[in-house]
Amino acid sequence: MLRHEPQHDHIIRIFVRALWAARVAVFSAVGALVVFWKLPQARDLLMELRGGMVETTFYWVLFYVAVTILWLLPVYCASRVALASRQDWIGVQRHATLTPKRRAILTPLSREPISC
Repeated sequence: MLRHEPQHDHIIRIFVRALWAARVAVFSAVGALVVFWKLPQARDLLMELRGGMVETTFYWVLFYVAVTILWLLPVYCASRVALASRQDWIGVQRHATLTPKRRAILTPLSREPISC
């Protein structure tokens, strides 16, 4: 596998490669935007409720917990693993901008398994 140095790759190429490596997260965000843009039923999810303070608070807490657990965390973890495991292909170095002293401290830590 070829290693790409960041100074040789153009910033747009690195950005496009990072988007492609995290394509699940990108397609998920674009899909959510299209759904909220095109479907009135999706926009109705964010409609203000005419209930008491307790019902409204319960609805929004439940909504944000569901979004976080069912969408945000899986997409975030998948994109983090994809970006971390394909850094050579994207064209970035993990500790390229660190001083040698900090690089010596962080390099053993970077060999740990990728976790979310």
